[in-house]
Amino acid sequence: MKELLKYIERSLPLSEEMAKDLKDISIVKNVKKGQLILQENPRRKIQIFVASGCLSWFYKTDQGKEHTLQFAIKNWWIGDYITLFKDIESMIRVESLSYSKIILFEHENLEQF
Repeated sequence: MKELLKYIERSLPLSEEMAKDLKDISIVKNVKKGQLILQENPRRKIQIFVASGCLSWFYKTDQGKEHTLQFAIKNWWIGDYITLFKDIESMIRVESLSYSKIILFEHENLEQF
């Protein structure tokens, strides 16, 4: 969590109360290489901050071919932005390409923050 707070405070000072509120709505996870963080079909609206490691954002065609759309490394955000702003099922996957530390946020919680 300290990685995210440091990242934010480079641009915007946070009060102790705001930092605590942000911690309260975050889910810190350590993920292994190859672990899927988000799969297609759910309508889960999450945003992911990469504290360390590397993630891949991709989709598969009906023929099974993978198309990578984005990589996310330390201090980057990643998520299914289409599902985030439209009420449709996800068509993408987010996978860890290395051992990674991530911080997950449900979009609704961030909106209220």
